[in-house]
Order: sequence, then structure tokens, then C-alpha cells
Amino acid sequence: MWVEIASSVQQSTGHNPCWDIKPREADELEVRVCIFDADDVKMMDSEDTTDAYVRCFFDSRDALETDTHYRLQPNNTASWNYRLVFRVKHKFE
Repeated sequence: MWVEIASSVQQSTGHNPCWDIKPREADELEVRVCIFDADDVKMMDSEDTTDAYVRCFFDSRDALETDTHYRLQPNNTASWNYRLVFRVKHKFE
């Protein structure tokens, strides 16, 4: 069954509005990821140090990295204060 509701003005003029039903386009957004500190970093070298960095990605093609803290000692905190900016497309409902 099909029901169409029209106002009296539309009925008198014979003009029926067309509704746009095509899918909405994706909006482009900017996602910012703030990286400040890393605690409890596992020491991976034989000298009980490690080279610490952070890699962040939404898709493996768009990976971004911080700089590297070379020879991080145990009980130290790696500190970056980095902002990684991603441009992504998303469809909102």
C-alpha cells in the first residue's frame, strides 16, 4: 500500500515536491591523536634499553609515527607531546 500526504496548497497547484533519496556523501573529518607519555615500556635490547616510538593508524596505508627515543633506560618514561593528524571520511546517519 502507498500513502501520499499532500497539503491543500500542493493539491490546488498540482505541484508535488521531489524527495532526494540518494545516499549521503561521506564527510571529511580531521582526527587528532595526542600522545604524551609511555609507561612500563618493555626493554628489548641485550643492554636492558630500548628504542621507543609510537605508530598510530586507522588504515595500514595511513600510519603515522612519533620520533624515536633511543636507548631508553629502565624505569624511565618516554615523553613525546605529539599530535598526529589523520584525515578520514565518514558517513553519518
